[in-house]
Amino acid sequence: MPRGLPDYYNPDTLVSQRLANVEEVVTAVQGIANLDNRGRTLYYTHFAEGLGGWTTSKTGDGVLAVASTAEAEIDPACMLIKAGTQSGSGISHASKQFIVHNIKSAGVEFSFIYYPNMPSLLLTFSYNNGTDYVHGRVTIDENAKVIQVWDDTTPTNVFTLPASLPVYGWLTLKLVCDFITPAYVRLLVGLDQYDISEYEIKSTDTLQPGILNAKISATAQGDGVNIAYIGHVAITIDEP
Repeated sequence: MPRGLPDYYNPDTLVSQRLANVEEVVTAVQGIANLDNRGRTLYYTHFAEGLGGWTTSKTGDGVLAVASTAEAEIDPACMLIKAGTQSGSGISHASKQFIVHNIKSAGVEFSFIYYPNMPSLLLTFSYNNGTDYVHGRVTIDENAKVIQVWDDTTPTNVFTLPASLPVYGWLTLKLVCDFITPAYVRLLVGLDQYDISEYEIKSTDTLQPGILNAKISATAQGDGVNIAYIGHVAITIDEP
């Protein structure tokens, strides 16, 4: 009876994996498409296998981030970050680290459910380029309806959140940084793109080159339940 492979086929010694659909090969070679289809994908997850490889921490009455099936942008899971129950007193962090040498520019993208009174979300994207430790930071403050870009110590309100954002819908944000110059490059919120190159990026001395780190922090904005749902995260390199 035909079974798709010759009788003499020995999977233990001839191949490590057999693909039934050639489209899978194309996906494996080209990688996952990100929000603006620019850059080469270094990492992608929608948390189907949990938070393996992620580091979680908290301050105040924040709660450690976990994988959850309560909401999912892509089945079966998402990351749930609970910021605490009192405004400003609870913070929850989740971070992912990579060792990548000799990169110039990189991007970090994540999706989240946008809804009234959601916790403030701070995205920190850092790289040790061998000379400087560069930190790109952006805050989405739903309470104040603003997007903030950080310099060394201070956030600047640079954009107002559009009234047309989908309430209780998934929204994707992408931050791109030039880690050699160093400088901010651009910020995407949904399909809207913003040039943020005029804002100064934080840079300090470093002795540990090659460490790339992405961190999402949720801070309570009001008393009560402060939960953020993160649908996917993508890291890209060689951004134009």
